This record gives sequence, structure tokens and C-alpha cells, in this order.
Amino acid sequence: MAVLRDATQPSGTGAFAVIQAMAPLLRVVQVIAIDLRETGQIERDVAAFARAPNGGLITPAGAAGSLYRDLTIVLAARHKLPAIYIDRSYAAVGGLMTYGRLY
Repeated sequence: MAVLRDATQPSGTGAFAVIQAMAPLLRVVQVIAIDLRETGQIERDVAAFARAPNGGLITPAGAAGSLYRDLTIVLAARHKLPAIYIDRSYAAVGGLMTYGRLY
């Protein structure tokens, strides 16, 4: 699993830590962070992650997630990665599924 996060924000590092801690309970073997900081780097990191089998993406809350919303949806589709996002605005523009906030 790859967590798309903003490493400059406590919410980004905190959410990653929680996901990483819970992963073994869900039999998730590996959790990596993909930092949302620059378009080209995000594209390269997602492409590299997608080369391994059985991966998926999760985008926790944060301003960077919103800023790169459309890019992450396109990359998930391009690389055929299942992805889950923080709110329904992602699904409204093509994201696979959401959790959390309903507005």
C-alpha cells in the first residue's frame, strides 16, 4: 500500500504512522509513503510503486491531497491501482471510492 501524504504537515505524518501501525493487523505486508510535493516526482513515485503487484493507494486528509486530487485520480487509473480517498469529491471526479466525510 502507498500512502499519498504531505510530509510537511503533522496530519500527513500522523496518518501515515497510524496506517503503518495498523497494516499488519490487516495483513498488509508493506506500507510506503509517497510525498505530495511536486507533480513530476509524484508521477515517478506512483509509476515505480505500480510496478509491484497487488498495490493500492490511500489519500488521507490534508491540503496537499486536495491540491493534487486530479493528478492522483489520473495516476491511479493509468496504473490500474485501486485507490481510496478522504471524501466524496474525489469519487465525483472519477476516484474509485471514498471514506470519511460525506460532504
